[in-house]
Amino acid sequence: MAKNDGLAKILAIIGGILIIAEAILGMLGRGVTNFVELDFLVGLGAVIYGIIAIVIGLLILISTGVISSKKAKIGFNGLVILVLGILGFLFGSNIGGILVIIAAILMFI
Repeated sequence: MAKNDGLAKILAIIGGILIIAEAILGMLGRGVTNFVELDFLVGLGAVIYGIIAIVIGLLILISTGVISSKKAKIGFNGLVILVLGILGFLFGSNIGGILVIIAAILMFI
């Protein structure tokens, strides 16, 4: 375990929780999200993006070890966290995604 892995894990946990929270708020129409409204699915764009963001947030929490899953084992390494952080930024939460991207950068250092 490198010297920055503890801080990276904490940032990834906070980012994953923020991604899930902002996805739920965005689905309810209460949050500040960057959802793109899908024209062919009127009213379902926020729900689809919210479900994708919740799955991404859960994958981040599974990779950090907060949620244990026998079927989905994801390693906590920099590349996985970077990809999940970028996807979290695009689909769910700006701040949560940035925190996860910072965690990935700390893991590369």
